[in-house]
Amino acid sequence: MGDPITLSFLAVSTALQYNESRKRARAAREEGRVSQAVDKAEAIRQTRMESRKARIRRAQIEQAAENTGVGQSSGQAGALAAISQNQFSQQSYFAGQELAVNGISQQRQDRADSMFRSQVIGGVTNLFMAAYQPTPKE
Repeated sequence: MGDPITLSFLAVSTALQYNESRKRARAAREEGRVSQAVDKAEAIRQTRMESRKARIRRAQIEQAAENTGVGQSSGQAGALAAISQNQFSQQSYFAGQELAVNGISQQRQDRADSMFRSQVIGGVTNLFMAAYQPTPKE
């Protein structure tokens, strides 16, 4: 059996490592949540900005069509449809970006959790190895 002082030291060391690993894992989870919130806010801001630009462009097209006397023409309808299509395309892009960011964040969290578990297992393994290590005979 191992030396009681060594075993005590390893037990305390393992407990400290465990606590620090828990703190790091908690911090990593919080970092992921904050990052997701920032990215979501940016995506919302971009979507609003694109919607605002599309509304302005639609109004310009409608006003230009009315000013030239071709209101409700196929050219006006085509231009308005193209603006709507571009807007929907932008919104889909932002939604895809948000999904990608969430996936990356989840992968980072999974990695942090895995590191935490491996450190705990390593600490416990070291403790048991020291406990069952034969003591030299004098």
